[in-house]
Amino acid sequence: MVDHVVLNAFKRFDKDGNGSISRDELSNVLQKLNPDDWDSERIDELLAAGADTNMDGKLQIDEFMRWIFAEDPKSIGLGLGRVADFTYVISGCSRAEINGVYTQQAKFCSHRPVFYCAANKYFLFYWQAREQWQIHKRTSGKSCARLKTSGAPHLESGWQVWKKKDRSLRSAFLPEAEMTCTLPEALPVEEQIAKAPKAMYSNEYGTFLKQDELFGGRPVYYNELYKMFMIYVEKSEHWKLSYHKDDGEGTEISGKTKGYSPDLATWSEDGVMMDVFAFDPDATLNASVPEGWKDPSFPHGVESLGKRFEDEECEWVRALALSSKPVLFHKIEPCDACQGQLGDTWLIAAIAAVAEYPNYLRDKIFITKQAAADGKYELQLFDWKDTQTWKTIQVDDYLPCQPRKGKDPFQRPMFADLSDGEMYVPLLEKAFAKLFGSYEQLHLGTTGMAFAALTGCSTVQRFGSYLEDVRAVTKGCGGKSLWEVTARDGVTVRSQADVKSTKVGKLAKKAVFEELDRNCHRIMMKKIEGEGAEYGWINYYVGGEKMAERTTKVQWGSSVGHVGERFKKESITPLEGDMWGKLLEADQSNNLIVVTFEFKGVNAQGRPIYGVRPDGLMSRHVYSVLQAVEIPGEVWEDPKRMVKLRNPFGRCEWKGPWKDEGEEWKKNPELATALRTGPSTDGSFWMAWDDFEWCADTLTIVPAEIPVKRGQHEEDDEEAGED
Repeated sequence: MVDHVVLNAFKRFDKDGNGSISRDELSNVLQKLNPDDWDSERIDELLAAGADTNMDGKLQIDEFMRWIFAEDPKSIGLGLGRVADFTYVISGCSRAEINGVYTQQAKFCSHRPVFYCAANKYFLFYWQAREQWQIHKRTSGKSCARLKTSGAPHLESGWQVWKKKDRSLRSAFLPEAEMTCTLPEALPVEEQIAKAPKAMYSNEYGTFLKQDELFGGRPVYYNELYKMFMIYVEKSEHWKLSYHKDDGEGTEISGKTKGYSPDLATWSEDGVMMDVFAFDPDATLNASVPEGWKDPSFPHGVESLGKRFEDEECEWVRALALSSKPVLFHKIEPCDACQGQLGDTWLIAAIAAVAEYPNYLRDKIFITKQAAADGKYELQLFDWKDTQTWKTIQVDDYLPCQPRKGKDPFQRPMFADLSDGEMYVPLLEKAFAKLFGSYEQLHLGTTGMAFAALTGCSTVQRFGSYLEDVRAVTKGCGGKSLWEVTARDGVTVRSQADVKSTKVGKLAKKAVFEELDRNCHRIMMKKIEGEGAEYGWINYYVGGEKMAERTTKVQWGSSVGHVGERFKKESITPLEGDMWGKLLEADQSNNLIVVTFEFKGVNAQGRPIYGVRPDGLMSRHVYSVLQAVEIPGEVWEDPKRMVKLRNPFGRCEWKGPWKDEGEEWKKNPELATALRTGPSTDGSFWMAWDDFEWCADTLTIVPAEIPVKRGQHEEDDEEAGED
């Protein structure tokens, strides 16, 4: 029998009286009790950590009782973020690539755990807007398969799969009577250890072989070349790459998992997805690929590589032999462009940016449309330097590779790699190398050159406070960023960026302060005038509402030139007019738009620090600008100006206001609906214009005439659909 005290507590949470506590009902009560402790992410982790045992996104009365009657009530909420030992098996689907083992990750979508099939690179996730479970290459509104239910996927049947109808060219969601989602029977630990794969392969480090020892209760893998271990850290529930067998920090770490094989987890490096997969070290992939056509005008030797590489071991291997599933194109996306050991970031970034236009590279650049058995490919590039016409270039599919070492499954490309078996990026890089004379010569290029060769447009418009590493116009008066508090009740000031740090006072409405540092939503400030604390950290967004406005305006500089012209500092002039208007015009004209962001700071020698900034952005890394939108506000409000971007790496997104699933979207549901926001794993995200222009370094616009709309990969995805 349920105690009446417990029942009354349950009713306090269950506002609509339907007999279960929804995630929103739980959030409302806990955040009223302690808003600093119970943010959105922590509540999600609470449900995933074991309170919601049947994983339907709600708390039933029995789950509620188990939660509040924990052995130590003070431990409620502790240990959040721990991963449940949960695995689903999808089987019986007519699209074989969807079938597989999906393991729980330490990520959430619509406040439910996300599951990942490492073998096929598909996600299983819940999409709240349609009250259904979905399977797709990324967490988004589209899906390859779906199950209409608000409960757990293994408790229901009725899967539907997106595929072509019989005797029709159109696709739709069709019933899959044989498709099931089941919970596999848990195997004994000893059996799971024994079944762990013999070898792991990482694109970054190569082969790791399974050893006859355990660490963290899991098999140990060892890389002889780098003298590196791949081991499981039981305390923090993740795999790591490390030079030492200990519980310390690793060179790289996986997402949280309880799996007995490293390939069941997601891996990333500086926010970029790493490919870690299992293989049989006693077999060789695609050993039967025959000899192909060899381009006599670009021989397989040092003359094509460049003198810089004359002392390096190199084998020229057909691209068809470098993947278990080689194709010329699968689904062209920005994240396909993977740089190798060549200094051609300018080219890889340009390929990623142009890949924002679905199928443009396939339809315009590649004359050869599918994998060629003889390895002969034709492409066309615009000759901006001499003839000002499109020029046909022939290349073979032999790529310079590092020789196969030890038990590696195949040779490793020295330069641009194959992404998910797609060959078009390394072949396009080879065409540029042939155009420039050798691979080594590619370090002499610029992004503008690549854009011109790929689009036929040699005009480049640059805007920003830095242009080609030359300081142009400062962003603020004396470089200072001044703010004014707009919140009616002022803002809380704390001693540190951590919201749990000591409260040192408040800043009253209309107080003016200077921004000294920033960490996502939090600003380190020094008061200039008004009432309140002199120094400390404040949140300039709280609960989705803006608490302060920047009063310092950004002064943009501009320069317009042509590819091949030498950049001159004198050509930079202060921009006359509104930069927002310039961006809107370029967006509406479907121009190619990219942006880089400022360094995250300087070191002791005053040199810029590269890498991922505290706000999640990568400094001096090229992001594609997908959309600029102005949404009218109420009569008393200014319009909301929003910019949508994508990191071609697929990760390293903005963590500040208006991030994916941020509180700002919940506070503005109409805006979220209008902009079709939601959780995503494709590197796309939104920023408010005032944050964007303050963080931006250089905004580049190429007014090319491209016949397809930028950033519409989801809409053009033939393998997935939506209602």
